[in-house]
Amino acid sequence: MEVPNLLNLRELGGLPLQSSGTTRLRSLLRADSLDRLTEEGMLSLVDYGLRTIIDLRWPEEVRTGEYGLLLAGLPVQRRHISLMKSNEAEWRQLRLKPRPKDQLNCVTLSHSASQMLQIMRAVAHAPEGVVLFHCHSGKDRTGLVSTLLLALAGVQLDAMVRDYTLSEERLREGYLADRTDLSHEEIQQRLHCPPTQVINTLKHLEMHYNGVMNYFTAIGLSLAEIQSLVCRLTS
Repeated sequence: MEVPNLLNLRELGGLPLQSSGTTRLRSLLRADSLDRLTEEGMLSLVDYGLRTIIDLRWPEEVRTGEYGLLLAGLPVQRRHISLMKSNEAEWRQLRLKPRPKDQLNCVTLSHSASQMLQIMRAVAHAPEGVVLFHCHSGKDRTGLVSTLLLALAGVQLDAMVRDYTLSEERLREGYLADRTDLSHEEIQQRLHCPPTQVINTLKHLEMHYNGVMNYFTAIGLSLAEIQSLVCRLTS
């Protein structure tokens, strides 16, 4: 799926399931920040079925006059639920020790249970229509939410890995154009989406919660809410 000015927008539908068939189209979208959207771009998303936006960014990342103005009069609800604590300062206060990048999801799962509960409930209780979730680049925070939903739906592992690593390809040109303040090495480090990120996330869920469904139960989702998440991708 392509919308002008968005670098990392894509469907979570059409991915192969472990059992048979594929995930539902026009149900869940993942994206980078919608701040670059034009009015025409937003209308194209609404025409596609967009009815709910979940913004995973810190409040300080949300600029005044950004895409919220484009939603005026449109049948789209927007929820702002910061994934990594309520703001950047609160996240930094955790003073997390530096870790390999492919361990980021495991760290986030351990420290953002209440935020993840809010996000998953927002997806589970969203009205009919497409739900789009995004952060700034649509890579790490968005990638974690995507991995959890795809794992719950039973998507094949190689397709889950591809969904995550595709961000590195999608964002490269935009990063090189926008971040002239960074060296080539710094850009590559920020862009990198290691396949082991997904594998480590699944191992963490299995080791500490006996799987993604039990993780969702542990953070407070009801069985009905979990079933609603499954139906978003598989019914």
